[in-house]
Amino acid sequence: MVTLTRAPRAFVLVAALLVSLGSLGTPREVRAAWTAGGYSTTDEDQMLTLINGARASAGLKPVVMDSRLRSIAESRSSDFVRNRYFGHNIPTACGQVFTMLQAQSIAYSWAAENIGWNTYGDADATQWQFDWFMGSATHKANILSPYATSIGVGAYKDTWTYGTACSQTGTGSTYADARLYTIVFIQDPPADATAPTVTAPTSKLFLTTAGTTTVPVRTAWTRSDASGIASSTLERQVNGGAFATVLSSATALSADFSLADGSTYRYRVRATDTYGNVSGYVYGPTFKPSRVDQSSTAVVYGGSWSSASSTYASGGTFKYASAAGASASYTFTGMSLGLLAVKSASGGSFDVYVDGGYKTTISLYAATTAYRQVVYTMNYATQGTHTLKIVAKGNGRIYLDGYLRLTV
Repeated sequence: MVTLTRAPRAFVLVAALLVSLGSLGTPREVRAAWTAGGYSTTDEDQMLTLINGARASAGLKPVVMDSRLRSIAESRSSDFVRNRYFGHNIPTACGQVFTMLQAQSIAYSWAAENIGWNTYGDADATQWQFDWFMGSATHKANILSPYATSIGVGAYKDTWTYGTACSQTGTGSTYADARLYTIVFIQDPPADATAPTVTAPTSKLFLTTAGTTTVPVRTAWTRSDASGIASSTLERQVNGGAFATVLSSATALSADFSLADGSTYRYRVRATDTYGNVSGYVYGPTFKPSRVDQSSTAVVYGGSWSSASSTYASGGTFKYASAAGASASYTFTGMSLGLLAVKSASGGSFDVYVDGGYKTTISLYAATTAYRQVVYTMNYATQGTHTLKIVAKGNGRIYLDGYLRLTV
């Protein structure tokens, strides 16, 4: 079983058609269900239903059955029997299914073909064939292609001798009541040339484990297009250098990175829709990730705090407190701030205040000790000055490691 795909692009076939489409076989009388020497519209429709179910589960738009494509797919399936072969190259014509699309004057931006066969019973053949297609990466890619908008399905049943025509290399074996399937996919020509809408990428700290010299940053964006998104491309500039691609995805709306302390970064993103329309790049701000050690004079402590040396600490030491009411305040100017602490079996809880207002209570308890944990973040759309204050609850030890910042 094989698959055939033509790359997404506007394309005009120029290969000569050596025989008429009729010589490939006019479809025989269509019957509602399997009959030897005939097509099953019931099974063709079942295949469409199965395909659209898979596309819905993948968040893709459904495809529709096109009567012209169905006619071509049926001709392909019966031609395997008539000319005793199996493959995308048509032995009685100079071309493939794309040649047939041209002969029928069917315009498309992208096209593909899946073919397959089996000898299962009437009730099971179509489900089995669909499952087989979905188990094959190349066939599944066509079924779940964001480019596909219309399909044709040809399901044909007959006694079939495979591998005796032209240059086919099959065994010449004969299969009674073989079920042969062809699925022709196309993307209909674009209805418009409107590029996707994209928002500027935003970057912020997030809850995770920080590196010893790196800062965890999540960059996110949005994009939309009536025809669907084929891909988004995220590029990054480091220290004013050239932009380089760091992500290309049809589905991703964010990406996580570990960025070096003290370097400057800028992201830009653009999107391509399923018809090949490409948006312009949209730029986020230039920003610098950095860290402030807990021993900095910018951190104001209240109550009883002690210091402890550790190779696991960002700056070589921790500050720790156990008594209720012990506090630490840090005022910063930036667009994002993260609090670094240690989680452990002796970890206690503390209240969080931002700009004087209570926000939440955080516990540092964990069965297994974990260092350089980003346990709280403050993220803003624009740069500003803010104060983060923590106050110990007195139910365990608070180990403070420092702060992470993003500044513009």
